[in-house]
Amino acid sequence: MGAACGRLLPFPSYQDLEPPFECYSDSGNEILYMRLPGFRREELSVRLDDHGNLEVTGKRRVGEKEWVRFGRNFRVEGVFDPDDVRAMFEDEALYVVVPVVLRRMGGA
Repeated sequence: MGAACGRLLPFPSYQDLEPPFECYSDSGNEILYMRLPGFRREELSVRLDDHGNLEVTGKRRVGEKEWVRFGRNFRVEGVFDPDDVRAMFEDEALYVVVPVVLRRMGGA
């Protein structure tokens, strides 16, 4: 059982992860931190749209037809410039840095 037969090939199987995360503020930035052991940078995707929807996804192969994947969605509140948001991946950890934009009250 489980072997391919002729043109009938098994679909890949997926193990879904829910990696833990932390959010914190540092030096005027909001920072999302996710520990992602076993992942490489090219296996990750970070997307932020103009409405503040942040999507972090990843997928990596763990066998011939076996994959591990995850997807997390966040909402960035307040005033921010999407062009200033940065994502860094080092030592199996992902950091997404959102600079806080301060607005002056009552003046130009």
